[in-house]
Amino acid sequence: MRYTLAALASASLVLGHGYVENATINGQSYPFYDPNTDPYTSPTPERISRKIPGNGPVENVTSIDIQCNGDSVDGVIGSAPAALHAPAAAGDNVTLFWSLWPDSHYGALVTYMARCPDTGCQDWLPNSTSVWFKIAEDGLITPESAGGQADIWAVDSLEVAGNAGYTYTIPSCLADGFYLVRHEIIAVFLAGSYPGAQLYPGCHQLNITGGAGSTVVDSDELVAFPGAYAGTDPGITWDSSSTTYPIPGPSVFSCAAGSGSGDAASSESSAVATQTLVAASSADSQTSTATTPATAVSPTQAQTTISASSIASSQISSTSSTAVVPSATSLTSDATPVAAETSAAASTGKKCSKRRGLQRSNL
Repeated sequence: MRYTLAALASASLVLGHGYVENATINGQSYPFYDPNTDPYTSPTPERISRKIPGNGPVENVTSIDIQCNGDSVDGVIGSAPAALHAPAAAGDNVTLFWSLWPDSHYGALVTYMARCPDTGCQDWLPNSTSVWFKIAEDGLITPESAGGQADIWAVDSLEVAGNAGYTYTIPSCLADGFYLVRHEIIAVFLAGSYPGAQLYPGCHQLNITGGAGSTVVDSDELVAFPGAYAGTDPGITWDSSSTTYPIPGPSVFSCAAGSGSGDAASSESSAVATQTLVAASSADSQTSTATTPATAVSPTQAQTTISASSIASSQISSTSSTAVVPSATSLTSDATPVAAETSAAASTGKKCSKRRGLQRSNL
């Protein structure tokens, strides 16, 4: 059975696209920036995640918006820094909870990190400099079988209500410091021509302390956004009839490979940069607010306590903070990018089948 483009567009309007709603870091829950409520809340909640304009994608891989889902149209170039940092240690697991992901938007999950200045990430913009190293990636796990088994993609576990999220591991050899994490879904259901692949990046800020690592990643392993991807990359323009999917960007950084300067605290038999795809769990794990207080770090490394009740009300009480909080930007309409996406897809005559692979044909 084949679905028309109109049906696919209608499903997109109903389901929307997506973004990371919250994270569990070192056992604590942190709500991320919510484009539907944060711009209209006074005072504006302080977050560890950078602002995003909505739940829509970035399709132009040469745009600065690809970095952290910026909003160049409304004057947010690259990203608007967040006020806070979540404390963590090298080797910790971080679990990200996405909004319910539409099953038509199959694709890959990719995670990068960048070392911020010693003063913190709260007023730092990477611009187009090479500062990013990839720590994890997962894409097409199992291709469609001859017996009719559908493709299995990294995003599949995020399509189930109440799922247990997506987990990445901070490389255990990293030196202490402030880091900006860039996590994205690359949806390839319309990637047969460029632009077509849909990227959903977002960034959050960590303060890594108390670790035994001393590695600072070498400059020859760093990439820039924009710059890491090109429209001609086989993972950005991709033939859905293929049984493999090459994830774009550099190789995954490995502590075991001896990358970077400084000595790792211990030898490792395999790369620490791994991501864990987890199956669905109870709905309680998705709509999480910590029962124990979560602690975020201001740029002066003062401790800011976020209680469970203040998370619920988006009110945060800071003991001391000199964070520079950029002005809130206007929220863009989600319907506009969906409409533009639908129009662009219609011009290329793309159709979607009920199978996971996208069928291409002229209308």
